[in-house]
Amino acid sequence: MTGLRQRQTERRREAILAVAAELFRIKGYSATNVEEIAARAEVGVATIYKYFSAKGGLIRELWRPKIEIYRQRAEAVTAAPPADPGVAVAALMDAFEFSEKWQSRDLLRAVAGMDLGYAELFQGIRQELDALILDQLQLLLRRLEDSGALLPGLNHRDIAFIVYGIFNEHFQFFAVHEEVTVEVVREDLRRRLKLLFVNWTPATLKPATLKVMAGKKSSPKPRG
Repeated sequence: MTGLRQRQTERRREAILAVAAELFRIKGYSATNVEEIAARAEVGVATIYKYFSAKGGLIRELWRPKIEIYRQRAEAVTAAPPADPGVAVAALMDAFEFSEKWQSRDLLRAVAGMDLGYAELFQGIRQELDALILDQLQLLLRRLEDSGALLPGLNHRDIAFIVYGIFNEHFQFFAVHEEVTVEVVREDLRRRLKLLFVNWTPATLKPATLKVMAGKKSSPKPRG
């Protein structure tokens, strides 16, 4: 009987999470309430509070596997990075996808701490993502230097913070501008990261890097 109850509990949890993910994607996090989630999942409101404590608990459960996916994507890039540092760093940033199937921009703003009403709720998620991105960036930079693709003696931690600042600026721009597509923001980010690394690349590699940059038209800056 214990095994049966556990399976039933797990099925209810999965049903609740699936409904919550869909409603967050369609309506946004702020506009979705626990009562609607419970009705769609065919469970009582008390069941949701029992399993997840609050609406914020649903977000944490939805993000937990997502962070592990981000980690796996990032490790795949750092394990075999492209030779060009700008391309390699852009590929790593692509591992932290701007827009997933269930993520509305309302939710992205909340996770990023741009919605002060939810800043504390998402603090743990942000801290975990910050640490993951910065760690993977520094690992990638070390490997690029070891391969001779990056100038020796650079402060990898400082560069990682600069890159993350650029990434975060584009992330926030995407989150608040509904008319901008993820493809446009991603391409802008890639181009600017390539430009950033021109002066940190050994002279023998610069011609190829500059050739990539030549002829590219600049898109609007990541600010409205």
